[in-house]
Amino acid sequence: MRAWMFPGQGSQSTGMGRLLLAEFPQAREILEEASQRCGFDLEYIRAKGPASELARPEVAEPLLAATQMGYASVLMQAGISPDVIAGYSAGEVAAYFSAGVLSQGDALEAAVIRGRVLSQFTSSETRMIAVAGLPWSTLLRVVNQELESIEIAGCNAPDHYTLVGTHLSITACATQLRSLGGTISDIHVSGPWHSRSLQMAASEIESQFASLQFSSPKIELFSSRSGKPEMDPSSLSEHLAQQVSQTIQWESIVTQWQSRGVQQYTEVGAGRVLMGILRRNLTNYDEYRVECVESASGSIAVLKRL
Repeated sequence: MRAWMFPGQGSQSTGMGRLLLAEFPQAREILEEASQRCGFDLEYIRAKGPASELARPEVAEPLLAATQMGYASVLMQAGISPDVIAGYSAGEVAAYFSAGVLSQGDALEAAVIRGRVLSQFTSSETRMIAVAGLPWSTLLRVVNQELESIEIAGCNAPDHYTLVGTHLSITACATQLRSLGGTISDIHVSGPWHSRSLQMAASEIESQFASLQFSSPKIELFSSRSGKPEMDPSSLSEHLAQQVSQTIQWESIVTQWQSRGVQQYTEVGAGRVLMGILRRNLTNYDEYRVECVESASGSIAVLKRL
């Protein structure tokens, strides 16, 4: 069995998708439509940056969706499709498109809506980090000391989590976690994504999604909010909106994929972000086929081989 995984905000980088756009006209057309819908020249920003511009949600959401949808379109036009599919946070838009839940136009519009609403909730006081190498019990003991100002934004693997909060509280928490043997890395986002402070944003996104047509998936689609397969179109609309204010349940998704016998995992995006997390989820990692359509250096050799 084959799984497709779509990464979220934090996976964007200046120059990503260069060879995809240079070699595949359908990918360029998707990016052009995304630019028209959001009002930004996404091709220019993609190529030139800077990183701070790429991190703005009104840019990052449609840019990630368009790039990932471009990769998915190339694969699907070549007759390649997965058995199961999921997207991490913003990556869920491209997953919905690939599973047939949203048309190309509605998927891009969903990304634009998410980015536009989230742009109203950006904060320079926010810091998001990934914590690796510590068990849940240790993480929770430290986080509980700052419960009012730190939230668990993602449960990614048995020893890998995403935390979000104020700069002050996250910095204090990171110091403690490092002293206990944890590895800390920053995730470049511009707001408190996947925290309860975004409940109003989630409700506004869900309201604006009423103009879009959601269909039942043609490929088994796992929600990053529920961590389970979802089929009902109205539930899928709710999940895509509400996940911006709730914890991402990625570990649950991968655990179920393992139990289903998934042997091939393809990250449909740039930078190998989810591949790194997957290594912490899969027992006997080297026995699986795990790859990314665009390497950290920009190569798309895997895409061409697929």
